[in-house]
Amino acid sequence: MQKWAVDINQFACESLKLNHPETHVEIVRNGVLCWYLLFLTGKSALHFKFGGSLFEKLPKIWNCLAEFVKPCTIEGLNAEDEKLIDQAIESIRDPQILINNIQVVRSIAILLDETLRPKLLTLLPYIFRCVRHSHTAVRLSTSKCITAIAKSMALDVMGAVIENAVPMLGDMTSVHGRQGAGCLLVCLWRDWDWNLSLMLLC
Repeated sequence: MQKWAVDINQFACESLKLNHPETHVEIVRNGVLCWYLLFLTGKSALHFKFGGSLFEKLPKIWNCLAEFVKPCTIEGLNAEDEKLIDQAIESIRDPQILINNIQVVRSIAILLDETLRPKLLTLLPYIFRCVRHSHTAVRLSTSKCITAIAKSMALDVMGAVIENAVPMLGDMTSVHGRQGAGCLLVCLWRDWDWNLSLMLLC
C-alpha cells in the first residue's frame, strides 16, 4: 500500500521526501487541500456531523471556498463593482488556481445544510463573472459549478442565470462572454432536473 502526504508548504514537502522516501508527497494549494479533506473524510460525513455549524467548526473550509472567489453583496451590484470583480479575477495569472477554487465550491455546494446556503450565494457574483473568463477551462469549470449549486438552490441560482448569463448571449463586445453563457446553458440543460422545473413553474 502506497502512503500519501499533502502539504501547502514546499519545504515541508521536501523534508517529507527526504525522511520518508517510500511516501508519495504532493504540494498543493489551500483549495486542493480542502478537496483532499472532503475526499478522504467523505463529503456526506461532513454534512451529517457538522450540519449548520460546518463553517464555524471548520473555518478552513470557508477559507478555501472564498480564497479567490470572494464573497460580496448579491443585491445592488453596479457597473463599477463588476469592473472591480473582473479586474480581481483577471489578476490571477494561473487559471488552475481559479479552477481549483471553483471546484471546491462545486464539491461542497450539494451537501451544505440549508442554513449555510445563503452564505454560499454570496460567492455567486464572482462565480458568474468567471463565466466570461478568457480561459476555456475556467468557463467550463464555472458552468459545472453553477449547475451544481442550482440543484440545491434552484430559485436563487436560476434567477441569477436569467439576470447575468442570458444577456451575455447577445453581448457583441465579448466573445468569451457569449461562449461562457452558451456553455453554462448547455450544462444546465444537460444536468437539470426538468421535473423539478415544472414543479417550480406550477
